Amino acid sequence: MLNPIHFFVTGQQVLDYLLTTSEQPFLILCGINMPKMNGLELRQRIEANQTLKQRAIPFIFLTTDASPSLIEEAYEGTIQGFFKKSVGHEAAKEQLRWIMGYWQHCLYPYSGPQPKQ
Repeated sequence: MLNPIHFFVTGQQVLDYLLTTSEQPFLILCGINMPKMNGLELRQRIEANQTLKQRAIPFIFLTTDASPSLIEEAYEGTIQGFFKKSVGHEAAKEQLRWIMGYWQHCLYPYSGPQPKQ
């Protein structure tokens, strides 16, 4: 599989994985409310680590809590998107399909070969 999917329960598990893997994750889809280290704290820790920051992994919140104050707080950091989780299986699949499609075509550091000009 080109892009294996990894699931983590806590923000600390995500951070530990990112600090120890040689894989270049394609994308991080993160909830806000996680035990031990929430999504906002995780993003802050990634940004504070120069090695992880340089890896330029797109970071997107996909969460059930989408209050205006939370959205504002999330965008005070460097995130690439904030989405409220769709309701229902088919709607959730479609939402993930277009999020993934966008990032498959978006160019960013470490995103792979650049198109010829």
